[in-house]
Amino acid sequence: MLPRILTGSLVVALLLGVVISPAQAQAGMPGNPLLGVAVCVDPRGGMPTQTVALADALGFSWLRIPLNWAEIAPRADAEPEWETLDALIAAALQTRPSVMISLYNPPAWAMQGDLPRVEAVTEIVLRLASRYAIRLQAIELLPQRPASPDIAAAYASLVAETMASLDDVGYNSLVIIPSLVLEAPGDVAGVRAFYQAWRGASLDVLGVQLHDIGVMADVPAWQAETIALRS
Repeated sequence: MLPRILTGSLVVALLLGVVISPAQAQAGMPGNPLLGVAVCVDPRGGMPTQTVALADALGFSWLRIPLNWAEIAPRADAEPEWETLDALIAAALQTRPSVMISLYNPPAWAMQGDLPRVEAVTEIVLRLASRYAIRLQAIELLPQRPASPDIAAAYASLVAETMASLDDVGYNSLVIIPSLVLEAPGDVAGVRAFYQAWRGASLDVLGVQLHDIGVMADVPAWQAETIALRS
């Protein structure tokens, strides 16, 4: 793993499996059997553009960018604040790695109960897809801690409905990745509940994030030392 003192970021291993069309897919994505490895670049962290260049020089195939939805779009009636992300994507365009945005922390105006409304999620995904179409290949959608079967089922429904909404408008070029945040490697109940609740189309990729034991409970998931497996 890259020293955090050098990158200000985390290394994420992407283990992705389904072989469909190897010539068209980046390493680590459905359609390519090769392992894809990503460096996580926080747009709010230190030296993000330098981290992008370093990731390219070291041969990483992916850049994973955590995006705080509430921070860029605090109001429903205002244009999202794209400037910081624009600069990071512009730097990525000069390099070889593909981009995966990890969308987290939905704003209050988008919420309905414990999760955001499908319409709001679909809208932000479409805006990201159209704005960064040249390089963006995947969106990790609102990683969740499946603390109960009900939460896992609600999250599965949100992801499936969002994917269906994207298909309805003819936009299915992005890989949408549901992601579960587990407390320990043996914590499989949430994964099982998610799969049992899944009612969408075929699911090629599921993200599983494992965070360090001992991380303080009030530290956001994106700040914790993370290994994420997507298979």
